[in-house]
Amino acid sequence: MVDAYHGLAMVPIADAFNHAQDNSVHLQCDYDVCTSCGSLGECPHDAETLEDMDVLATPAGMEDPENTCEMVVNAVVAPGEEVFNTYGATLKNAELLVRYGFMLEANDNDILTWTIEEIWDAAGAVLADPREYCWDKEADYDENRNPLYMTADGALSCKLWLAIALATLKRQGTTIEVAHTRQLLTSMTRAQIQLERRQAVGRSEGDGVDNDAYEALDRLIRTIGELCTRRLDRISRIDVRQQGDHSPGVHSAMVGKYIDNLGTAQRRTQLAVTLALGEISIVESCVAGWDELMAIS
Repeated sequence: MVDAYHGLAMVPIADAFNHAQDNSVHLQCDYDVCTSCGSLGECPHDAETLEDMDVLATPAGMEDPENTCEMVVNAVVAPGEEVFNTYGATLKNAELLVRYGFMLEANDNDILTWTIEEIWDAAGAVLADPREYCWDKEADYDENRNPLYMTADGALSCKLWLAIALATLKRQGTTIEVAHTRQLLTSMTRAQIQLERRQAVGRSEGDGVDNDAYEALDRLIRTIGELCTRRLDRISRIDVRQQGDHSPGVHSAMVGKYIDNLGTAQRRTQLAVTLALGEISIVESCVAGWDELMAIS
C-alpha cells in the first residue's frame, strides 16, 4: 500500500530486490495524502466551499515536490550480500503466489483458519444461531489474522482451542453455568498439560484432575480430528491420483508424487499444488500430534 491516493501499487525499482521475511530494506512513504490529487501539503481539495479555494491556492514556488518513496535500510548490509525487500510482512504464501507469482520455502505467516460455524458443526452442536457465541465482535482484527487458526507447526491458537472446547461442552445438550464452565475449562487445560508431561517423561503422574475433565478433553481431541478430516476432504476435491490409484482421499505422499510428475513448463501448477501440499502437511502433523496424546489418555 503506497499511500491514500495511489493505493496498492507496484513501485518501479522496488521489485528489483527479492522478498524475504527477514528483509534488509523496506519502502517508506507518507500515507496520509489527499485522496484526490496525492498532495502531501494543503491543496484545493481541502476547501469546504468554492470561496475557500482562492485562499488555498498554492503560492508561486511552493509546489509539492515530486511524488517519491524512500528505500530505507533496516540493518547494515555487507559488501556482496544480497539485499532483500519486503512485499508485506504478514503475507502468506497463498497471497504471495496470487500477487507476485512466487512462494517462500518456509513462511511463518502460513496458517489454516476455521469459522465458528465450522467448529460448531464439527462438534455436532445444535445452535439456533452459532454467531451469537462469537467473541470480540467489535475487535479490529487484521485481515490475515482470523483468531481461530492453526499454525504451520500444527499448533492451535488459544481462541481456536477455546471455541472447540465450548462447542464440545455444548454438544452434551445440557446448559452449564458460567462458573462451572470456567472451572471445567481450567480442568481440561490441566488435564492436557498432564497428558503432555506424561507423554514427555513416559510415565503416569498423579494430577488430581477429575474424570469429567478427561472426558471433555477426549471429546475436544475428537472434534479437532473431525475438523482436520473435513479440511482434508475439501482439499481432496482436486484429484491428484495416479492412473490405477483408487485409494480414498488425498495424503501428502500422493500430492508429492503428483508434483514430481509435473513438467517444468507447468510452473504455476507446481506452485499451486505445492501450496495445497503445505496445507495437507500442516493438517497431518496436527492429527498425528493429537492422536499420540489421545493414545495415552
